[in-house]
Amino acid sequence: MTSIPSLVRDRSNEWLRAQNVPIHPYLPLIGREKLRPAPDVARRIVAQYCLAGIANDADPKKLLDWLDKEGGIGFLEPSDLASLQQESHTGEQINQLSWAEEALYMLCWCGKLATQLPSPDQECDLANLFSSIPPEREIADFIADLSLRDPDSIVQALDYYYSLHASIVHPELWNGIDPASVLCIPAVLERRHALEWISSPSEGWADIELNT
Repeated sequence: MTSIPSLVRDRSNEWLRAQNVPIHPYLPLIGREKLRPAPDVARRIVAQYCLAGIANDADPKKLLDWLDKEGGIGFLEPSDLASLQQESHTGEQINQLSWAEEALYMLCWCGKLATQLPSPDQECDLANLFSSIPPEREIADFIADLSLRDPDSIVQALDYYYSLHASIVHPELWNGIDPASVLCIPAVLERRHALEWISSPSEGWADIELNT
């Protein structure tokens, strides 16, 4: 990677200004030396698709049967498997699972399946992505074919979403404006989660901490 952290931050701040988001003046610069390999990202896309499916009335048992048939059970972390094996879910759990689509979109963006970096003020539209990912494609072929966009672009996106999150958790920067009136906060958090995971190869999905 060739990104210079200070220049990356300068661009992030430009994007924040364009979104009318205040800038955290003391946010540490970040740097990433290594990203996950593309096959790991492809496997996580499959896992996120299953989690999002629960929130969209898919039958968890059928999802597990599909994964088992295609050798994808191992893609799931323990918390993923627990969600798919759970007989029923509370409204709060369904709401949380519904935001899995935002991480799914970001993973697809990193994998060059989505062309536009999502705007932080609205939810993603995945309609055009489903034909490019399993189950519309065989899982093995999908893993073999996925490639990531250039690392500098991923690091820039990570710094941007890190900066957005830092602004959200500091209400004193907003001069009385509610951040939720400017940003789709759950989407920002889920997208940052995906980017942090891609840039933290030694951490599991459930182990990612969104510190600011």
